[in-house]
Amino acid sequence: MTGILTKVLTRTIVKPFYEQNAGLLAVVFLIAGSFLRAIEHITLAEVAIRTHFVLAIYIGIWAIYGFHTTRFAARVLHDEPFLHHLRLIPVPTQWLVLVLTQLQLLLPVLVYAGFVATMAINAGIWLSLTVILLAIAALATWPLIWYTRILRNPATERFSGKLGSWFSQRFTTPYLFFFLRYLLSRQPVLLLLTKTGTLLVLLGLAALYPTDDYDLRLFGLGGLLAALAHITIVYRLYQFEHESLVLYRNLPVSILRRLLRYMIQIAVLLLPEAILLVRYRPHDQSLTAMLSIWAFALSLTLLEFSLLFKRHRLPDELFPALFWLLIGGFFAIMYQLPVWLLAGSGWLTASILFIRYYPQSVWETR
Repeated sequence: MTGILTKVLTRTIVKPFYEQNAGLLAVVFLIAGSFLRAIEHITLAEVAIRTHFVLAIYIGIWAIYGFHTTRFAARVLHDEPFLHHLRLIPVPTQWLVLVLTQLQLLLPVLVYAGFVATMAINAGIWLSLTVILLAIAALATWPLIWYTRILRNPATERFSGKLGSWFSQRFTTPYLFFFLRYLLSRQPVLLLLTKTGTLLVLLGLAALYPTDDYDLRLFGLGGLLAALAHITIVYRLYQFEHESLVLYRNLPVSILRRLLRYMIQIAVLLLPEAILLVRYRPHDQSLTAMLSIWAFALSLTLLEFSLLFKRHRLPDELFPALFWLLIGGFFAIMYQLPVWLLAGSGWLTASILFIRYYPQSVWETR
């Protein structure tokens, strides 16, 4: 019975989770593989097992990812009526199946934690090894409280809380902030993970810049990674447009006005990156140069969005497009093409694709 139930939860929870987060995970793996060599990964792991503060940061990142997986699984358990029958099986079997499902969701964390734990074993640092094992055990078991509560009370209605209700009753959300409100209410962990990753990358590059003879290309690579890291959020915007704003697609709004509104929405999403680039601008780089990096990231993000209208893709089918954007952007930057030229080319290409394919795009359920 355990194997059958685990297979059911794998198909209803684990597989959809990785499909919907394939873009974000792909960008993380690309960053880890492209900018950090094997020796640097080993060095970071050694610092983590020898420094309690760094190890705490690692565990904190794992916990955020764990919360993201748990929130997704809890939503599926709540929304799928046939999964409510799990409460009818014996409690020990129920817990075992749920823990096995949670371990599958934690697979990226388990792989990296296993690497760090191996370094701790080789170095004989048993305290760090114990902390890592306890952290993994907690990430795998604490969601049982949430899952069990849902299974025991499957008909519980969601509510936004008193603060959310108070804002909803007193303030009207403009159209340009519909999607941002959706992210904050329905996908807060995704937004937090994406923003934390992109801001840390840009902050790290700003700290690295004075240590050697770097030029604007270093920040250009940062803008490229920041744009690619937003692919999952861009896909959520694409999905939100088709599923929640069907009426808007049929309103008599010109295609250029629609394009401008999407540009503004994406610009608002990337506003934290603009603030960080301006705040930590190197002394030998002008404000215009740093804003060109932000414009480049903005154009790539809009290009990712426009490509989705050309042909409907599932999240796990975005990897080839991400790969070629990464390779093309990398060589364009390293060959010292002007950043403003790259940004303008991205804006122009994205606009052409949007105007050409937006009117005929459809959301396909597979």
